Amino acid sequence: MRQLVRTQESNHIIGNRRYSYVLPLAIFLTAMLIGCSKEAKKAGALRSEIDASDTTYLKTLEGTGVYVDGWVGDAAKVTLGNPRHSRAFAISGVNVQTGAKDESLGLKFEFMSGKTDSVAFSRIGPFKAMLFLPIPDAAADTLQLMIVSSKTFVPSKLGTSQDDRVLSFRFEKISVVDLDSSLNDFPASYEFPRKDETERGLIGVYKDGWMADSAVVFLYNLQGKSSVEIRGFVPPDIFTRIADLEVRVNGVLLVKEQLPKQNQGYFRSIISFPEDVAALASIPLTLKPSGTFVPYQRGINADTRRLSYQLQYVGLR
Repeated sequence: MRQLVRTQESNHIIGNRRYSYVLPLAIFLTAMLIGCSKEAKKAGALRSEIDASDTTYLKTLEGTGVYVDGWVGDAAKVTLGNPRHSRAFAISGVNVQTGAKDESLGLKFEFMSGKTDSVAFSRIGPFKAMLFLPIPDAAADTLQLMIVSSKTFVPSKLGTSQDDRVLSFRFEKISVVDLDSSLNDFPASYEFPRKDETERGLIGVYKDGWMADSAVVFLYNLQGKSSVEIRGFVPPDIFTRIADLEVRVNGVLLVKEQLPKQNQGYFRSIISFPEDVAALASIPLTLKPSGTFVPYQRGINADTRRLSYQLQYVGLR
């Protein structure tokens, strides 16, 4: 009887011991599942946009080449959420003046798939560009890319500050792009006159459409267009020789076209793109007129700007 009771007591003790092991194990597994759930939620909530104005978030990017004050080193690693598998991304920033002979800024993008792409900005000041993602990278929920800059400088060596960092450009924003809702942000065409005097997508063009000695118009080819239409006006009896217009993309000449004198100086040009240009997400269209004049010096009016041709419309088609 005592032995039976002892056995029962032993079994009871063993049962309690089993319970004492099972309870912590259950707590551990529950905590682990909660932790995994939080990590999954965190991964799912990975930002699709990084904005330099959010300094709190920039602090979390320490060591990636993007600094909390918005500067970018000679290379930077960027990770963005892309749950909708968008096919493009956009980047904006400022190409700062350093006093170098060549102030152009080239950015090379290296993707996880091994593919690369690049964009170049020949002038100092604000820039904005959009690029298409390689298909394997667009198919992933997370976009990872390296940004490598062709232009670097050290502020302390320039004498502008005591900053010893190797810097390239001032960062503003990078984000994946929803093509269906981005037509307003990434225009495929411009009509003149414009409301504002300065726009990021227009360089060397005044809001009334008059160009300086050259102009750059950034067009965003979200719909796979294969040509561009340019309409404008060449003032008659201003230029001694026949006016012409050079059109280039990334320094490559597409056409040098003579503009007819008929139609009271108004012209319309339609230029087809080579396949490599038509495949670009953003097309930096450089327009180079053959001459300039200053209206005030010609006794036309009080306008002291150095002008060439007046644009009415530039757009993909």
